[in-house]
Amino acid sequence: MRKTHKKILGFTGLGLVAAVTTVAAVLPTPMAKAVSSITDTIQVRVISDDSDITISTTSAGEITSPEYAFDVAYSTLVSLKITVSNYDSEGNLIKSTIVFDRDDLDYESGVLPTFELNLDNFGGRGHYVITAEGVGHDGTPIEKMLEVVYKSEEGGSDDGGEVNPEPGDSEVDVDADIPTVEVETIAVEVYDKDGDLVKGPIIYDNPTGDEEIDLSDLPDGEYTVVIISRDEDNNVIKKEVIDVVVDKDAGDSEAEVTIEDHGEDVVKAEITVTDKDGNIVKDPIVINNPTPGDKINVDLDGLEDGDYNINVDYYDGNGNKVGGEVIPVTKTDDGKISIKTDKEVDVVTQIEIDIYDEDGNLDRVIIIDRETGTAYVYDKDGNLLYTIPDAYKDGKILIDLDGLASGNYTAVITYKDANGKTIGNTKTVKIKYEAGKAIIVPDTGSFFQGLNISRQDYLITGIIVFTVIGVVAFGIVKRNHNTKKFSGKNRR
Repeated sequence: MRKTHKKILGFTGLGLVAAVTTVAAVLPTPMAKAVSSITDTIQVRVISDDSDITISTTSAGEITSPEYAFDVAYSTLVSLKITVSNYDSEGNLIKSTIVFDRDDLDYESGVLPTFELNLDNFGGRGHYVITAEGVGHDGTPIEKMLEVVYKSEEGGSDDGGEVNPEPGDSEVDVDADIPTVEVETIAVEVYDKDGDLVKGPIIYDNPTGDEEIDLSDLPDGEYTVVIISRDEDNNVIKKEVIDVVVDKDAGDSEAEVTIEDHGEDVVKAEITVTDKDGNIVKDPIVINNPTPGDKINVDLDGLEDGDYNINVDYYDGNGNKVGGEVIPVTKTDDGKISIKTDKEVDVVTQIEIDIYDEDGNLDRVIIIDRETGTAYVYDKDGNLLYTIPDAYKDGKILIDLDGLASGNYTAVITYKDANGKTIGNTKTVKIKYEAGKAIIVPDTGSFFQGLNISRQDYLITGIIVFTVIGVVAFGIVKRNHNTKKFSGKNRR
C-alpha cells in the first residue's frame, strides 16, 4: 500500500474520532433535580381562631393598562395559595397561574409583599379572577376573590373587549406518540367465591394475545380469574379481573352481583345481561330501594358458552341514571375459556418536557399530568410559573414558550410511569420562537430523532469505529506486504 494512502486512512480515522468526541462534549447534561428536606418543630401554644384573608387593590373594576397590583394580608393560617386566572368573554379559561403557594405557615399572620403583575404575561386582555385560598383554625377553609377586567384602550365590548387577540401564538401542538411497554409474562390466578386461591398462578411467557385456561378440574360454580401482566423487570403493568361461571353439568348457573353505594338519591337498580354485541339476552332484574352490600344472583341458564356483560344501573326518583357498573363474565360448559391478553400496555402517567436554549442551557420544565391533562410550567430553578388546562388532549401535547426570549429552542419530551420510571425513548422537537410566536422547525436529522443517545454512547461508538478502521487498515497493509514478498519470490 502506498504511503500516501496509509496517511489518508490514518487521518480519516483520527478525524472521525475527534468529531465524535467533540459532539459528545457539547451534548447538554440532564437537569439536576434538587432535593429538599423538612424538619418538623413541635410547639405548645395557644392559637387564635380568628383566621382570615384580605385582598385589596386600588385598581378595581376595569383597567386598560396591563400593569396591575394587589395586596394580600392573612391571619392565623396554616396554608395559603394565590392564583391568577384569566377568562375570555365566554368564560373559557385562557391561563391559570399560581403566584404564591405555602403550606407551612404554622398559624402565622402577616402581609405579603405587593404583587405587581403585567397582565400581558398572564394571557393578555380578559376577565381576571384573583383567588386566595387558605386553611385556618381547626382546618377551616377560607377563600377570597378579587375580579378585574383588562380591556383594550378603545374600550370594546362590555364583557372585556378584545380578549387575547392571537391566542396560542406562543404554543405549539406536538403528537404525543405515547410509548408502550411490552408484556413479558402474564400470571393467571383463579379464586372461588370465598376469595380462596384454587388454581394458579399459571405463568405464560411471551403471551400471544390469546391464551386458553382449563378450569375443567374445578367443581361447577362461579370463579374470579385475575390476569396479571408484567414487564421484563417483573413490574405489574396491568391487572384484569373476569368472572367465570363453570357449568359442566348444565345445572343452575348464576353469577353473584354486589349492590354498590351510589348515594342516597338511588331508588332503583336495574340489572341486565348483554352479549358482546350489546344485545340484552336475559330479562332485566329490577330492585327497588336497593341496599348497598346486598348480594344478587343473576341467572345465566340457557346461555351459550361465551363472554357476557352484567350491567348494573342505578336511578334516582326522577328516572335519571346516577351511576353503574359493567361486570364482564364468561360462561363455559366444558371448563375451558379463552382470554385476550395485551402484548403491549400503555403505562405512561406523566409527560416531562425539558426546554433548552441554543447553547444547551435548560430554560423551562413542563410537567403534564396525563390523567387530568393539566400542564405545570416551571422555570429552570423549579419555581412554578403557571398551569395550562388540557395541555394533553386527543393525543396532542401542548408546549408553551410564553415568557421566554426570542430564539431557537429544543424541547426534549420524556415519558414516565407512576413510579417515575422512564418509558420508551425521548422525543426531540425543534421550536423557533420570535416576536411572541412559536413554530416547529423541521428536523433534517429526523433519522435519529427519538433515540436516547448519551455522551457515553457517542464515545463508545467512536472507539468502536476507530478500532474497526485500525483493524481494516492493518489488514490492508499486511496483505500488501505479503503480496510484495510473494512477487519478490517470483522475480528470483
